[in-house]
Amino acid sequence: MSALKPEIGDVWEINAPNVGTYKALVINTTDFVHPYCITDDFQGAFLWRYSTETYIGKSKASIKDLFEVE
Repeated sequence: MSALKPEIGDVWEINAPNVGTYKALVINTTDFVHPYCITDDFQGAFLWRYSTETYIGKSKASIKDLFEVE
C-alpha cells in the first residue's frame, strides 16, 4: 500500500510550518533514504513521513508518459 510504503507516482500533501501547504509527487524511491518528490510549484522535496504529511492517492498520470515523444 502506498500510504505505508511510498511509491513512485504517489501524491502527498505536505504542511510545512515555514513554507505552507503544497502537494508533492514521489518521483524516486531508490537512490534516497527518504522518497524524493517534485512539488506543485516545481521545487524538489523529500518525504520525511512526519505527521504534517498526508497521503492523498496515486497520480492519474504515469511519470513514464511524461518522457514519451512523438
